[in-house]
Amino acid sequence: SEAVGLRKPDKAIFELACHKMDVGAGSSVFIGDSPVADMEGAKKAGMTTIYVPVDRQYTPCTHADSTYKNLSDLSGYVDREVKRIGR
Repeated sequence: SEAVGLRKPDKAIFELACHKMDVGAGSSVFIGDSPVADMEGAKKAGMTTIYVPVDRQYTPCTHADSTYKNLSDLSGYVDREVKRIGR
């Protein structure tokens, strides 16, 4: 964020990342552990959001499309999405 002068949760940093990758926000997924900086910002930019809390005692995130308790559970999500979009 220092390099581009933007900070999360400003949706512009998420939009910039999508632009740099030449992908639309609507076809992008952001995975993060912060309900505000990660989930709120990415959702405002139009991305699908996946919340992976670092604490076992966490508050559900209203900005997240999905919540996974640990990163290893994401492999099933990725497999399903690849099949869904046919890649």
